[in-house]
Amino acid sequence: MQLEITSEALAEQCKAGNTDAFAQIYRSFIDRIFNYIFYRTSRRETAEDLTSQTFLVVVEKIHTFKQTKGSFSAWIYRIAHNQVVDHLRTNHITEDLLSHWYLPSREDVENSLLEKEEQEQLHSFMEGLDKLKREIILLRIWDGLSYKEISQVIGKSEKNCKMIFSRALAKLRNDFSSAAVLLLICLLPSLN
Repeated sequence: MQLEITSEALAEQCKAGNTDAFAQIYRSFIDRIFNYIFYRTSRRETAEDLTSQTFLVVVEKIHTFKQTKGSFSAWIYRIAHNQVVDHLRTNHITEDLLSHWYLPSREDVENSLLEKEEQEQLHSFMEGLDKLKREIILLRIWDGLSYKEISQVIGKSEKNCKMIFSRALAKLRNDFSSAAVLLLICLLPSLN
């Protein structure tokens, strides 16, 4: 039986010059980082470019990663977050950073029992949230980050992140059917 090596252990191996360890990190995070950026830019080409830039920064700055300051996952998501912010600033995009997020259409979801109207309600609900609540929900459900990792990415306390997430879900449950809550969870990648 082979033990799974943590991202933090792989990062330490990268610092020592192990290129195979970086390849493992890349394979582990490429899809998640691409999706994170795509959900925030809504443009495939932009997401591809920013994902590449994120991994270039990881290579250049891997020596600055310190396990004592948080998880590797939070560290790499913070880099991706900064790439998105820099892209928006550089291109003078003044729209809300998180106003671009993607929810798959009904056609993208196999065997969905939920009606298009519920999807539209959920989309409307998410758009109606302030950017911090929306970002916490996306990081938690879409990206599968822990509250501790979310707090490291957005710079809020772990307790505050939990509270914001629970209140947003409570509001969703109160405002919409339980089907909408299930839709939010079922349409999004699992929390593996």
